[in-house]
Amino acid sequence: MSRLFNFLCLAGMILCIPVFASQQILYDSQVAAIQYGWSADLHWQVGEQLARRDDWRGAVAHWESANPQTPDQLARLVDAYMILQRWDDAITRLRQIITLQPDHAWAHYHLALLIAPSNPLEAEQHLMLAQRSDTYTDDITTLLDLLHHNFSPVRLGLWFSQQERWDLAEHAFYHAALIGDPVAAAYVALAREQQNKNGADWMTYALDHAPQNAQVYYVYGLYLRQIGDLDESVSAFITALTFDPFNPAYNAELGVAYQRVGAYFNAENMFRLAVQYSDNDPLFAEMLAAFYAQEGYRLTPDRLERLQQSRANLPPDPTLRAGFGWALHQLGDSAGGLIEVEAALALEPDNEQALYYKAQILIDMGNIPAAIPILQRLAAQGSTWAQDTLTRLPEVTDEPE
Repeated sequence: MSRLFNFLCLAGMILCIPVFASQQILYDSQVAAIQYGWSADLHWQVGEQLARRDDWRGAVAHWESANPQTPDQLARLVDAYMILQRWDDAITRLRQIITLQPDHAWAHYHLALLIAPSNPLEAEQHLMLAQRSDTYTDDITTLLDLLHHNFSPVRLGLWFSQQERWDLAEHAFYHAALIGDPVAAAYVALAREQQNKNGADWMTYALDHAPQNAQVYYVYGLYLRQIGDLDESVSAFITALTFDPFNPAYNAELGVAYQRVGAYFNAENMFRLAVQYSDNDPLFAEMLAAFYAQEGYRLTPDRLERLQQSRANLPPDPTLRAGFGWALHQLGDSAGGLIEVEAALALEPDNEQALYYKAQILIDMGNIPAAIPILQRLAAQGSTWAQDTLTRLPEVTDEPE
């Protein structure tokens, strides 16, 4: 080991010791392998060290060489296969675990997830066996419902997407795309981009094979947003609406797209249409309320009544409640704004945004003495914008109250 490396380890011992220890173990293992040959235990130990360094390919190579036979070792290998998205290998090892331990709930559950896109009937059987454990109760209930009612790999992929399991979502969408479903291909592209993988070829296939499909253009809009092309995402959602103008989800996502590019009046109109076309579905009503909380202060005062009407649909999120209060204040309803900010602080007393908005509203209402302790509290916590506000207030003394 070089003198420089020794020095760096001494300078930052907490960070360097684990790295050094891992390297030393790997080195010692290699020496032992040269002297005595590779044993199953040695392969396993080296695999563990490589896994800690996120070298999953190397870890798998050693674990496979160790010829694992216990359910725990096989489960460790399955985890690595899933990280590498080697689905067929994971399925094979999961079946091996179940052969060794027929009541292994973890193996039944994960096998069901992987085979459901291609074999929903067998997946259902494994889910019911996994249901004997309480670990996956809610997910299993949802998945069984998916399997029983108009099942499709795309619907399964959308459920995985909601769970932010984009790897499994891609796996499910892929099975539908294989039989030529352009919508599924578009979702494969989106799932790949969510994992920082290139999805361009899949999206090109979807657009080429379904040039007038509203859902393909809807997914295309989400895809463009993910890769940062916000202006084109607006165009994609507009195209989706030309084929399906009354779809509330498409209207809502166009609202989000307009919001992202700063077209706030257009965004508001699209969110309101989503609420209207959905028959006041709480999901879209909440999106409108959240928009007002985030951007309502950018709208003209004639929107105040609409903003106030959306209050009932605001989710119990302290940051959104605080933003909603600030929007009310900016549009002229300071008393109502203060009530909303207090409601935010009731949910989270230390929410910095809510505290700052409360102080600012109090200042604008002329109650500077009540605002100063709040700003001093925030400044003491390291808030530079609270400190800047304090320096501009004539009532501030040198000593905090």
